[in-house]
Amino acid sequence: MKDVKAEVIRSGTRTACPYKGNASYYSMKLNDKIIKDALWEYADPKPEFKDLNGYVSFYSKNIDHIKITQS
Repeated sequence: MKDVKAEVIRSGTRTACPYKGNASYYSMKLNDKIIKDALWEYADPKPEFKDLNGYVSFYSKNIDHIKITQS
């Protein structure tokens, strides 16, 4: 989450995947616009998907532009 350069606000949305585990959702504030549930993470994925920990996913249909940079 530290690499996301937008203000993120935890939403109340949660989903459960029988394979990966529970996902928590976040809304993004871009300028004056709030994009509800724009990204999600598996903060405590099931052991088979432990590599997902520390990463977020975006709903591309909700975001006009994502700039990816490397540190």
